[in-house]
Amino acid sequence: MKSLDQIFLDEKASLFLSAFETTTQPMAISDDATSEFIYANQAFLDLLGYESNEVIGKTHSNLNVVNRKADIDRISKELKDKGYIHEYPILLNTRFNEIKYGMLSVNIFEIKGKKLRFTVLEDKTDLYLTQSENQKIEQMRKEDNERYRALVESTRDLIWIVDPVNYGILMYNEPFQKYMEAKGNSIALGMTPAEMLRPENVDLWKSLFKRAVEEGRFSMDYFSEGGLYLYLTISPLRVAKQLIGISVFAEDVTEQTKYKMALEESNKKLSKMFDQSIQAISIMGELKDPYTAGRQKRVQELAVAIATEMGLDKERINNLSLGALVHDIGKIYVPEEVLSKTGGLTEDELKVMRDHPNKAYKIIKNIDLPEVIPTMILQHHERLDGSGYPKGLRGDDICLEARIIAVADLVEAMNFNRSYRLAPGMDLALAEILKYRGTKFDEKIVDTCIGLFKEKNFNFSS
Repeated sequence: MKSLDQIFLDEKASLFLSAFETTTQPMAISDDATSEFIYANQAFLDLLGYESNEVIGKTHSNLNVVNRKADIDRISKELKDKGYIHEYPILLNTRFNEIKYGMLSVNIFEIKGKKLRFTVLEDKTDLYLTQSENQKIEQMRKEDNERYRALVESTRDLIWIVDPVNYGILMYNEPFQKYMEAKGNSIALGMTPAEMLRPENVDLWKSLFKRAVEEGRFSMDYFSEGGLYLYLTISPLRVAKQLIGISVFAEDVTEQTKYKMALEESNKKLSKMFDQSIQAISIMGELKDPYTAGRQKRVQELAVAIATEMGLDKERINNLSLGALVHDIGKIYVPEEVLSKTGGLTEDELKVMRDHPNKAYKIIKNIDLPEVIPTMILQHHERLDGSGYPKGLRGDDICLEARIIAVADLVEAMNFNRSYRLAPGMDLALAEILKYRGTKFDEKIVDTCIGLFKEKNFNFSS
C-alpha cells in the first residue's frame, strides 16, 4: 500500500494535504480496491475516538464504523453505480461504543492510475438530539416498527409510553386500550394524565413518571380503579443518553394476589387457632394447682419483655412466647398431693417434680413446632454452673431462650404465693437473681430483667 507522499508528489497535492490535515471537517482517504484507510485527518480520528495507527491499513469493516448493515450495502451499491455519495444520513460506531449521527459524502478519484475514495463526514449528533421528543420517538418506531409492534401486541399485559415533558401518550397496545375503555375512559395519542384519569389519580401518576426520570427503572404493586392488582415496571427510555419517553409495563397479577391474600388470611386463622390451642394446653396444666393459675402466662409476659429489650428478632421472640406459655405443662404428670404439699418434698417426690421438663418435652416435641421450642422447655431448669436439671447442662450448652425463661420463672415465682409459702416479694426476687448473676443465671439477662423493673417500671398484668 503506497503512502500519501508517494501518491501526491506535486505542489498542488501538498497544498491539498495541508488543508486536509488542518480542517475541522472529518475526512479520510481510502483505497477504492481494498477499502483500506490510507490517511485520516485529526478531526476524523477525534470523531471516532481512534489514534492514527489504529486506523491506517484498516477498513471500515475492521473497525465496525458503520452501525447498520443496510447502510454498508447501500453505500457500496451507490459507489459502484454512480461513483459518489452525497450527504447520506448514517449511524456511526465510535471506539467507545457510542452512536454518532452523521452525514456521509464519498467521491472516487484517480491519481497516477490508482483509484481512491475521498470521504467527508459531518457530525450531526447535536442537531439530531435537539429535535422534538415526538420526532425522535417516531424515528425509533420507524426503524423497527413491525417487530416491536408484534412483540407489544402479543402480550396480554398493558403497555404504554408517554413523552417525558407533558406525559402525553406516544404509544399503547390493545390490552391497555381495552382496559381504559372498560373503565369508561377514552384513549388517544397525545392525551395527558389529566385528560385520561380521574382527578384524584393525576398527581400520583405524574409523581411515578417523575420518579422514573430521576431514579431510573423501578417496580411496584398497584391496585387499579377497575379492581385489578397490577405489577408496574416504569422505565425511562433514552437514545444516546437523551430522554425520549417513559414506558409503563403493567402485569395483571389479580389472580395471584387474591390467592396470596386468601392464603395469608387462612394462615392467620390457623395461627390464631394454634395460639388458642397452646393457651388451652397451658390452662389445662394450671387446673391441677390453683396456686399456679396464670403463672405460665406471667412468665411468658416477662420473658418476652426481656427478649424484646435485648433486641431479639421477631421470630425468636414469637418462639420464646410459645415456649414460655407451656414451659410447665409437664407438671400435669405430677400428683396433685405433691403439687399442693405444704411441707418439704421427700427424695422420691423431688425426683418426680424434677422430671416435669422431660415430660413437657415429650408432649411438645410431637407438635409441629420449631425445634427451639421443645428444647427451651426441656432446659428451662438448667443452670450455667451445671447445678440445674434434668441433664446438668452448663454455659452455652443451654439455649438463650431457656436461660431467659429461667430468670423470668424465678422472678415470677417469688412474687406470688404458693401452697407452701407466701410470696417473698420483688426486692428479694431481684436480689436472688443478682446473687447468682454469672454463676447460675446469664449476666445480660439478669441485668436486662432488673432494668425492666427498676428503670422501665415493668409490672405483671395479672
